[in-house]
Amino acid sequence: MKLKLHLFLLLGHDIRRDYSELGQLRLNYPKINITLLTATATLRVQQDILQQLNITGNYKLFTQSFNRSNLIYECISKESNDLVLSQIVNLIKINYQNQCGIIYCFSRVECDRTAQYLLAHNIHALSYSCWFK
Repeated sequence: MKLKLHLFLLLGHDIRRDYSELGQLRLNYPKINITLLTATATLRVQQDILQQLNITGNYKLFTQSFNRSNLIYECISKESNDLVLSQIVNLIKINYQNQCGIIYCFSRVECDRTAQYLLAHNIHALSYSCWFK
């Protein structure tokens, strides 16, 4: 069983109540393997996640920097929304056709608008924001 935990402690209780109940998996199925994935959890956050998920004793912890060689970072100065969205579309169509990526936005409204713009330009996109409006 694999579980991807993203911002488990910061958002788990507020956004996804089910996250706080994941510890029941370990109690109900003590012999299954569980893989937890996070890119940026500090040691304190890692320990807190293990505690909340009732994972004790025999486990392996693998760590790696978030700055990995298989990731490419592109930053675009934001002068106007329409200009930056047009630049993003061009960047994707020229350099990243049929590849996966993440576009970070400052608000849920901006995430939704960006996804709609990309869809209108025949780029598959989904909007996801873990923050409330």
